[in-house]
Amino acid sequence: IREAWKRRKCDYTQNLNQMEDLASMDPARALDQLENKFGSTEQTARMFTLRGKILQRLKRLEEAKESLSHAVTVNPMYLVAKKNLADVMVETGEKDKAKTLYEEVVDISPMYKDCHVSLAKVYAEDQEFGKLKQLTDLYSSYFPKSTDLQMTVAEELLRHGQNEMAADLFKQIIDIDKQAESFDTDSMVYRYNRLGIALRREG
Repeated sequence: IREAWKRRKCDYTQNLNQMEDLASMDPARALDQLENKFGSTEQTARMFTLRGKILQRLKRLEEAKESLSHAVTVNPMYLVAKKNLADVMVETGEKDKAKTLYEEVVDISPMYKDCHVSLAKVYAEDQEFGKLKQLTDLYSSYFPKSTDLQMTVAEELLRHGQNEMAADLFKQIIDIDKQAESFDTDSMVYRYNRLGIALRREG
């Protein structure tokens, strides 16, 4: 019985993996296949999340939100569902609700890089620059050699006219990248160019 259960679980996981690949290429077809399986397959949080992501790609946002909300109900600790639900809420203009969900995910799992980036964009749009700095500091404490979030934040700060903060962050990014064993020359040139823009605007 245990072996049969393992095989069934493996087949289920493999099917969802294949459907996720299909969803990136042909979301309408992936949705049809998923809907056909819904009645005969265990309806897990991952399945509802996949369905929500497909519906989001198809711009059926209210249906996507409903499916992702159900995924969170089925498994409140399935953070992928919460993060994707927040993404849809940003698209539907529910930024405050999205922000709360992003913050919950980051509090529970500070290692969730994509959620840091999404939350940073919302903070920037709302011009909550103090919270943006706190988030960047938190990210740096977990990923001291990564500059992914810092680049997003620095660009957002520059876009919103926060030139001094942007310049300081570009300097930090350049220092971190210089300490790396290898770095891309074109990327470094771009960083220096953005730093120059921030400094000129600041001056």
